[in-house]
Amino acid sequence: VVFFFAGAFLAAFFLAGAFLATFFFATVFLAAGFFFVEAFFTTFFFAAAFFFAGAFFATFFFAGAFFATFFLAAGFFFVAIVWMIIVMDKDWLARPRLVTKSISLIFFLQ
Repeated sequence: VVFFFAGAFLAAFFLAGAFLATFFFATVFLAAGFFFVEAFFTTFFFAAAFFFAGAFFATFFFAGAFFATFFLAAGFFFVAIVWMIIVMDKDWLARPRLVTKSISLIFFLQ
């Protein structure tokens, strides 16, 4: 459990880093595009290329964040199920209140 929560903690930092990288790269390429548009209006298409390159890379970062979120949620769900089956009493199905709390825990973790 300790390793699982440590992994979730690190995964949260990874997701934060992915989002920050997304905004950073998008901002850099967008700023570069506007700079070239304003400074060298005749090279508008060159600036547009930088802008679209930024959007292209940002798409990859958003896709990475999406998949990381998906796998993190799947990991939470899997660990919660294993916790319900192995760690808890074997007659947990006979206790509706305990089952309700466990299901609530799963949704809370996700």
